[in-house]
Amino acid sequence: MGGRLRIDGRIGGRGRARALTAAGALTGALLLAACGSGSGGTSSGAAAPASSTPATTAPATVASVPAPTPSTPAAVAGSEKLADGSTRVTDPEQGFQLVLPRGYTRITSKEQLAEIAKAGSKALRKQSEQLTVQAFQENVKLFAVNKLTGGTINLVVVAADGATSADLQDQASTFEDLLTQQLGATDVTSTKITIDGDPALRANGTVNVSGTKVKLTQLYAVHGDHVFITTIGGAASTPESVIRTVAAGEHFTG
Repeated sequence: MGGRLRIDGRIGGRGRARALTAAGALTGALLLAACGSGSGGTSSGAAAPASSTPATTAPATVASVPAPTPSTPAAVAGSEKLADGSTRVTDPEQGFQLVLPRGYTRITSKEQLAEIAKAGSKALRKQSEQLTVQAFQENVKLFAVNKLTGGTINLVVVAADGATSADLQDQASTFEDLLTQQLGATDVTSTKITIDGDPALRANGTVNVSGTKVKLTQLYAVHGDHVFITTIGGAASTPESVIRTVAAGEHFTG
């Protein structure tokens, strides 16, 4: 196991989880605005009303994610539309596979984002410039938006520096502290889950972005020598079905 992490980056013990603290801090810096100020996405793509009240944290009993089945498809680069309207994105170069729920579109260029924002909700148009900056940060390997609601999903990949999935769950309180201290988040909780058959962590919280309360869920997983942080956000609580779809559809190809 790695040593105990502290917010200032100093670690007791053997120090195997040093990069985990950096990953959490980096996630906060990159994804605060990326969570968006629009409504949270829905599995049907229908618009959800904006809300100014704190998010209701999903109970631990609904946060568990089933392990993948042996039928996980081979890693072939590209996107595949699934029967339920969701989209499976595979990126062998970055070593991940992720399912975007129905209503979400992966952003691959600034021009595409501008077109979607122009045809999308008022919330999405309002934050399009901000989202453009966030979507193309170096460590953001996937960025998707729901044009009807302004909800976003993004994936950051950073070096694990020797941290393991076991270290990840051992340091749950550190991730809660990072959300609270780095982002000023409230209503922060964390839950141990499973992603792609390995221990992982889910954190929920509410942050204030330009006067708008943004609810976010972050999924933390370690595979090989990388930490994968998936953030699902919006101004209305994202349906649990959306979060489950993303978590259950996250696999690693490296």
